[in-house]
Amino acid sequence: MIIIRRLIALLLLLWIALLSGCSDSGSFVLRMDLQGPVHNLDPQFATEDAARMILLNLGEGLMIRDGEGLSLGVALSCTLSEDGLTYEFLLREDACWQDGQPVLASQFVYAFQRMFAPGAASPNAQQFRILEGAEAILSGQGTLQDLGVTATDQSRVVFRLAQSSPAFLELLAIPSALPCREDFFTQSRGRYGLERSQVLSNGPFVLSRWDNEGSIRLERNDAYVSPRGLAKPERIVLYIGRDDPVAQYLNGKSDLLWVLPHQRQQVEGKGELTEWENRVWCILFNQNSSLWENPLLRQSLACTIDSSLYQTALNPGLRSTGLLIPPTPLWGGSVQRQPSQSSGPIAFDPRQGKRLLTLGLEAQGVERIPSTALQAPEEFRDALNTITQGWQQHLNLSIYPEPASLSSLTQRLESGEFQLMLYPFTLDTGPDSLLDRFSSASRVNFSGYHSPRFDEALKAARTQANPSKAWDAYAAAEEILLRDVVVIPLFWETTAYLTAPKISGIQVTPAGTVLFHSASKAG
Repeated sequence: MIIIRRLIALLLLLWIALLSGCSDSGSFVLRMDLQGPVHNLDPQFATEDAARMILLNLGEGLMIRDGEGLSLGVALSCTLSEDGLTYEFLLREDACWQDGQPVLASQFVYAFQRMFAPGAASPNAQQFRILEGAEAILSGQGTLQDLGVTATDQSRVVFRLAQSSPAFLELLAIPSALPCREDFFTQSRGRYGLERSQVLSNGPFVLSRWDNEGSIRLERNDAYVSPRGLAKPERIVLYIGRDDPVAQYLNGKSDLLWVLPHQRQQVEGKGELTEWENRVWCILFNQNSSLWENPLLRQSLACTIDSSLYQTALNPGLRSTGLLIPPTPLWGGSVQRQPSQSSGPIAFDPRQGKRLLTLGLEAQGVERIPSTALQAPEEFRDALNTITQGWQQHLNLSIYPEPASLSSLTQRLESGEFQLMLYPFTLDTGPDSLLDRFSSASRVNFSGYHSPRFDEALKAARTQANPSKAWDAYAAAEEILLRDVVVIPLFWETTAYLTAPKISGIQVTPAGTVLFHSASKAG
């Protein structure tokens, strides 16, 4: 009888364990493959897409992304002045770091001071030029005491803007606006955000592993306090360097897949697809080269591209365009480019292209453009072949596609070691994050383009508080870039993530950032 009772008790425990394993309790692991290694998790200085995604799962700012919209994060409330220039945030008293210490207003001030450090400002500081004093600091004429970010006490942080902006609250939800604890930063001795032990979280997850040859792991932060509660997943495993991420997903070894355009047909119908048309691929000229500094030569190439020919060579998820800013919802969905609008100001006109080439060569004092590589990812070879063949046919130019990985392209872009390349730009918080890459004062202007006319147009766009008027102003600035042929937009890409059938609640923002807090797994 004792043996039978023990057997019944054991079976009961097993049954309870099975039930709890099938419940939506949050004690589960989510798995995903990254496209490459992550080098920097310093919120104020990180620029890689994967790093930014990880940081928004580790940290919580004053505002947070909530699907397509925004919600208060560490902030309990936000008050805006009548002139739209002053934001005051009251912090939640229960907001804390992973070690239990409180999140304080002064830590947001310190984060912005780090971002704008004179002589060593972050590339991300460009997006916050609308702050009072920011322009002066970035130009070397101001000090951090001029920056419009202050703490009136440890629970209130105040932002003063030089001009109102419909994008400001969205900016406060990006990684560079996360708080930074000065004591933790100081003890890191220059290693802040560069190794696992020097990353501190105040969000739903903590960093438990950082191995760029294996995986990055995020564990649920049990010290996290928020109205939305603890994260549901127990762990997030982000694999790095595994062979064939598509096969990993199809074989049940990952739960979420970033679907590249050439992979769409392989995974059709294999889960729920979340997608945003938020990326533009452009031919980018190195205008630090005397050759491509000449606008006539750039315009000659633009006039001899027939988009109707390369559209058929594009994979699903890519759409030909002559415009730079993709049709992604902006500023909380208040405005966006019409998806049907894709024609740019430069029309296909081979005769005009040949005339411009002749004028450009005469201005340069040369007879022809030397044989030139167009560096681009291998998957775009077919589409680019139709373009380079057109240049050969109409302009007698020898420009040929040269395969290069995206990480290699980024390195060459930042070092200036290129003539022509096909490169993607993702719409982040709005048009400014994309167009600022071509402003004269931008620290991320690697094209070498300088135009006072464009700078003024971009500055005018930043002063518009009304979303519709702001959009019109940014579109006017975009047209200047397109007519100057600073870049040649070729196609918009839809960023797509595929979620396994039993997984739900994963949020993908319009910028393509994945948020894991509310993910759940059935059965």
